[in-house]
Amino acid sequence: MHEVMRFWPYITAAALLTGCDSNEAPPTPKLAPAPIPTVRPEPPPTAKQAATFESTDGAVLAADLYLAKPNAPAVVLLHRLHAQREELSPLAERLASAPKRFTVLNLDLRDHGDSKAPKQAPRVAKKPAKDTSRFDADVTAAIAYLDRTTEHKMPRVILVGSSLGAVLAARAAKHDARVTALALVSPGAAIDGLDVYQPYADVRELPTFLAAATDDNVSKAPFDSLSKMAKAGVTKQYPGPRHSAGHIAADHAELWSDLVDWLVGQFDESPSPRSAPGAEKETAIR
Repeated sequence: MHEVMRFWPYITAAALLTGCDSNEAPPTPKLAPAPIPTVRPEPPPTAKQAATFESTDGAVLAADLYLAKPNAPAVVLLHRLHAQREELSPLAERLASAPKRFTVLNLDLRDHGDSKAPKQAPRVAKKPAKDTSRFDADVTAAIAYLDRTTEHKMPRVILVGSSLGAVLAARAAKHDARVTALALVSPGAAIDGLDVYQPYADVRELPTFLAAATDDNVSKAPFDSLSKMAKAGVTKQYPGPRHSAGHIAADHAELWSDLVDWLVGQFDESPSPRSAPGAEKETAIR
């Protein structure tokens, strides 16, 4: 008995060592759960609302308005002749979900869509000559409406025009310094009797997105000429003969993505000052 007691400490130590060599795995330490990363939800699209306003000559104009922050830049969309604002609605909807949110006004020109021309004066014996500049008042009214709606906080405007709308955009930019960039899709030389070359020559320093179909006979010469005149911007050509933004996009939906990418790139750009016509230094359009 004394012998057992004498060796008891060694027996106990051996038993402990044997337990450590058993097949039982040591307890796994409890780790704190990894933090769940915070994912910011995407903001919902800018809501569309109906807008109605008048031009100075009495035309009642209808539009879709996507109102972002009052101090956001604005985009005005101008459709082709004999169309309506639905032509550019896909672009408006994409801009409403873009990473940079413009205030967007998608306009029906007078006598198109839901917009009405001024009430006609009593007929005279001789038919009056066609007023080729009648749509200019619509673009002016659209910019003025945005200015009021944003409480005069709208810093600048980009005009996007399709065919006739492209000509109207260049004409409006010539007379309104708030226009700081242009997107001209399928420009024509004299659509509805309106010249595109002289108005654009006066604003060619503005960043410009120029686009047309490769085999569009209406836009081929204007596209080539405006591309050479432009001091800064990008050009895009899409295969086929289609004319106007709506028709090109029917075959090449990437037109809308190209426009959105370019517009978003203009969102934070500082507008360049208007330079005098004939300035020597030019940056070639690419």
